[in-house]
Amino acid sequence: MATTIQHNQSGQRIRWALLSLAGIPCGLIVALALGVPLQTVVGLLLITPILTGVVGATVSASKVLLRRR
Repeated sequence: MATTIQHNQSGQRIRWALLSLAGIPCGLIVALALGVPLQTVVGLLLITPILTGVVGATVSASKVLLRRR
């Protein structure tokens, strides 16, 4: 039973990674097809993970501080 759960979790992680990797070129193609300038698209591709990291770090830090109380 435990191996089945671990196998399902690893399969989900692989699917999530592959879909995420497929989303980047698909988004780029759609944006360029709609006429969005390439600089804007590249800028958004760079800003999104940075903002996600900042928000994740903030939420994690706030949880750690709340647990210490």
